[in-house]
Amino acid sequence: QIEEVERGHHFIDLGEDAYTLGRPHPMIDPAVRDDGIQRAMDNPKVGVVLVDIVIGYGAHQDPAGHLVSTLGNYNNDGPLVITSVTGTDADIQNRSSQVKCLENAGVLVAPSNVDAALLALACIKKGR
Repeated sequence: QIEEVERGHHFIDLGEDAYTLGRPHPMIDPAVRDDGIQRAMDNPKVGVVLVDIVIGYGAHQDPAGHLVSTLGNYNNDGPLVITSVTGTDADIQNRSSQVKCLENAGVLVAPSNVDAALLALACIKKGR
């Protein structure tokens, strides 16, 4: 259960043990974070949603496609969605294809998870 936050910034690592106890990690089954993402997208107080995508052995077949379908009719009036894709073009999910899918949906894709976090922080500092 993800609790609502009234003020300030809030970071939830849905891959953390508390959220994966008794269920798969979001890398394996990204559906475990769908509800939280959808609620964040619908919340006018949320300015930035930061999501990491991990591909490779054991990961979901199409995590970018899953995220895009979760976002639905994402528009730029809602929270800014920032992500990174950890993996390579040699992975079965193909990093370039995953990045293209996300970018085509209006998601900002940073070159690394560190860059994605720094971009999210910069957006927050600018009042996003």
